[in-house]
Amino acid sequence: MSLRIVHIIDSGGFYGAEAMLLTLCEAQLRQGLNVEVISIGRPGNYEKAIETRLLERNIPCKIWRMPPWPDIRVSMSIYRWCASTHTHIIHSHGYKGNILMGLLPRRFRRIPVVSTMHGYTIKRGFSLLNVKYWVDKKILRRLDALVMVSSSMKQQISADRWNNRVHVIPNGISRLAPLDDTHNYPEVFSLSGPKIVSMGRLSKEKNFGLLISAMVGVLKKIHDAKLIIFGEGKERVQLEAQISDLGLNDYVFLPGYIDQPAIIFKKTDVFINCSTTEGMPVTLLEAMREGCLIAATDIPANRVLLENLTPPPPLTPLLPDALADAIAGLLLLNDDEKRNRKQNAIEYFRSNFTDDIMAERYFTLYEQLFAST
Repeated sequence: MSLRIVHIIDSGGFYGAEAMLLTLCEAQLRQGLNVEVISIGRPGNYEKAIETRLLERNIPCKIWRMPPWPDIRVSMSIYRWCASTHTHIIHSHGYKGNILMGLLPRRFRRIPVVSTMHGYTIKRGFSLLNVKYWVDKKILRRLDALVMVSSSMKQQISADRWNNRVHVIPNGISRLAPLDDTHNYPEVFSLSGPKIVSMGRLSKEKNFGLLISAMVGVLKKIHDAKLIIFGEGKERVQLEAQISDLGLNDYVFLPGYIDQPAIIFKKTDVFINCSTTEGMPVTLLEAMREGCLIAATDIPANRVLLENLTPPPPLTPLLPDALADAIAGLLLLNDDEKRNRKQNAIEYFRSNFTDDIMAERYFTLYEQLFAST
């Protein structure tokens, strides 16, 4: 019997959680599973980025529009549709799906519900988002299993109250990067000097201001180094002002969002993750897949991901000088040491973080839950 898995997501763009879901669905289809995605959102005549990409890859997608606040009537409608299509597992990705399924009493639900926790971006003080996360944490306990993409995330919930229902399954990505048929790299890659690259939403938790400040120290040792930060977000104006104030306009570049980021790693000398908080940084997996040299800030998710890589990449405190020293140290390694580190990164990735490994771990969990019903 082929298991039928219905994934639920309320997507606000195409970022880490969406990329992980797309990758997981493709791997599960290769496993022979029957997979479909419910994409929920507010009413309106529009198509979400995740819906476009699912359709492009022939992954079944049911578009489900609903009011912004969860309603038990919507919960019942989704559950009954899942039951009518002979679904074996409901897999939620995000607080909206968690709450919709958690509103249903466990004695009523015959289909096990799994939630993958991709990470919270907590804002200081009162905010509507923090209220939603608070409700999410309360209702998660009513689900059948919680998957964290990194063991470092256990501190975000009271995992000991879950009675062994908490599992850790790291994200995975394709073993091979997508082929680049255009070779249309951003113009900055034609400039001289080693290329230091980072990537993500231009938001406070990504901490790109720290990386820009660190470039002052890097340039003292490597005079022609270039920093390229891909992404868009609310912090662009502040970051551009910082670049100008530090006199770094010829050395730091913000090219914007890139649709196929995998190709960039082929041109990268050092990849940086400078975040203050992460769930499971997929960009680091992409960098390892291409054998990039890596430096990262010493936060739990980065530490858990990188500490078993030999030798461990430099993990720095949230200080510009420390990050600058780590970057320069990598760039100044001799060629043999660089080749050794690159090969170790590729092998470490292939042994632990491919999409097939991720899908097999989820399949094991699904079987356990289905057998217990």
